[in-house]
Amino acid sequence: MVAIRYIDKKDDIVAELKKCAKNKRTITYKQLGELVGIPTMGPWRGVLDLISRQEDPDITFLVVNSKGLSSRIGYTDAKRPTVEQLRKANEETARVFEAYR
Repeated sequence: MVAIRYIDKKDDIVAELKKCAKNKRTITYKQLGELVGIPTMGPWRGVLDLISRQEDPDITFLVVNSKGLSSRIGYTDAKRPTVEQLRKANEETARVFEAYR
């Protein structure tokens, strides 16, 4: 089994993302890192993928890069998102905001 970096921060990350959801806002990796004590560059993948699999709707879509998008969509790299990834990100973000309104 592969160790997940920052697994000890998981509950703090989830709490911050739920606050964002209730306030209908996204948060950058930098902002979230400062709040929970993770360097901006992470690595975020493992802990966010775990949260993504545990939370419905997927609140990890609220963590965005400087372009306003998740860096991973559908568990794949989205630094240059496809049309399908953009659609999925928009749908999931709307679903999160609706669920937490």
